[in-house]
Amino acid sequence: MNSAASRSLKTCTKSEFAPASSSSIVGRHSRTTTRRRRTDGPRWISAHVLRFHRWQALTLLATLLLGGCAHYAMPRRARAPAPLPPNYQSSARISAEELSRSLRVQKSAYRVERVTMAYRDGELSHTNVVDWYLPRAPQSGRPVPAIAILPILGGGKYALEEHFAALFSRHGYAAALAHRDKELGRDIRSPEDVDRLLQNMVLETRSLIDWMKRQPGVDRSRLGLFGVSFGAIKAALVLPFSDDIRAAVLGLVGGDLGYIFTHTTERGLAKRCQRLLEKHQLTPEEGERTLNALITYDPLKLAPSVDPGKVTMVLATRDTVVPYEKGLELWKAMGKPRLMKVWAGHYSALLFLPCIDSVVLDFLDEKFREPSIERARLDERSDHRSAIRGGPGVSPALE
Repeated sequence: MNSAASRSLKTCTKSEFAPASSSSIVGRHSRTTTRRRRTDGPRWISAHVLRFHRWQALTLLATLLLGGCAHYAMPRRARAPAPLPPNYQSSARISAEELSRSLRVQKSAYRVERVTMAYRDGELSHTNVVDWYLPRAPQSGRPVPAIAILPILGGGKYALEEHFAALFSRHGYAAALAHRDKELGRDIRSPEDVDRLLQNMVLETRSLIDWMKRQPGVDRSRLGLFGVSFGAIKAALVLPFSDDIRAAVLGLVGGDLGYIFTHTTERGLAKRCQRLLEKHQLTPEEGERTLNALITYDPLKLAPSVDPGKVTMVLATRDTVVPYEKGLELWKAMGKPRLMKVWAGHYSALLFLPCIDSVVLDFLDEKFREPSIERARLDERSDHRSAIRGGPGVSPALE
């Protein structure tokens, strides 16, 4: 065999019968993968993004989540509040007597005093605790607004309420954080007791407002109410009875208490209501009708007597603790005050807390703005416009 034939035989044997090297296998696989990627482009791109750019997906999700809120302004022609029905005893009072006071927290922007209160109705009824947040004395020496913060129903701590109390104090407002009554609801043995309990809560909150007005350094003409969940329900009940309130923030609130009590998903309240219904052998539907017939202190029934210009509401569209549809029903009955909707549940609404803080402070700043300061701002704007136009002094619209 000559050399040329030998070289040809070796080449044929190596190419047809010898096993392929690992590099050639990888090369063919990569070419096949490339062809597959080219023919299945969108699917491969999605997998690539999820595999190597998860942080971008998370950033997009956070952006969509933080953008999941909507704001509704109050109608330009808001309705006037109706007078209270004659069956409500608006003249009834419970006196609040201060028993003790001690310094609890001292910070650069504010201090907190722990005040023990005794609520009296003829004779001593019970005591409760109020944390009194006082901002650092303003340089102007003018009295400051004060806000009563009403607590949620459950929980052993006051993390949410303390957050807003500190926020208000840093902003220059005084705040009274009323602790919840530890015996609340334990003396309810019949549906009739529910309305009596709600009435007593209204009277105690009004006495707390009277106590705030007596505190030195507080502007009696600039008072507010703040509440979330059950605290907001209490604030909505107090509003028609307190003409002194200039601003009220109602978060995750609702009306139609018979429905709320029998349909809530809050475990503690649902268990209490279930025990009450079983004791009186009532179905949830019968219990709802019975409670609605007996409860007179219901935010929905008192809503026509609320001035919508004093209110800002925050509702969560996925709320089942205070059902969202009942919050929307109360909003309409109150004359459609300012509303902020968040696409969240009762507890996940905390994700929107920075946005809620901003909305609440803007609303309070507008309502607590002093007329003299606002007039000075308007005059300053008028003088500036007149200087630009070359005209004199104050605009005739402001005279």
